[in-house]
Amino acid sequence: EKTGVHVVHVDARNYDADLWEGYDACMATLLARQTWPAVAETVADQVAIVGYPFDRAEPDHTGTVSELRRLLYGLGLQARAVWLAGEPYATLQQITQARHIILLPWAQKRTERALKKAGRQPIRAGLPMGLDGTARWLRHVGRETGVDAGRVDKFIRHEHSRVKELFELAHRKLSGR
Repeated sequence: EKTGVHVVHVDARNYDADLWEGYDACMATLLARQTWPAVAETVADQVAIVGYPFDRAEPDHTGTVSELRRLLYGLGLQARAVWLAGEPYATLQQITQARHIILLPWAQKRTERALKKAGRQPIRAGLPMGLDGTARWLRHVGRETGVDAGRVDKFIRHEHSRVKELFELAHRKLSGR
């Protein structure tokens, strides 16, 4: 209390569980501390991503988080908070303004329960990996957040055309190796 720093006890089972259960417990504990407005008071085009496994402040992680935000922006959505992506606590608190919350696979049962207790219906989503996997992810997130399917398909076509030459070049250079 004297320092003004938020310190919380995370009830993690130390040696009885694994890293991801501890990560889930940490997120659930922090989510329970947030002040959640009614869903109707949130911003329709804002989303939050929960369950990103940010384990070091390196360019690969910051690049992945930027790419997740860019993909969502292509659907007309703003990812205000990415839990836990090494961002300041004040940024993480913006999750409460997000109309939709996307759960990545690392967000487990405790996190989902904490969000449901806060009156939110999180969207379970896999990972946007590869061309087809990313297209499926975008369609799923678009459908669950109410984005027009035509807009989603247009964005996917644009993205495919943008990377097609790079994939073909990589295939030619790496084929048979």
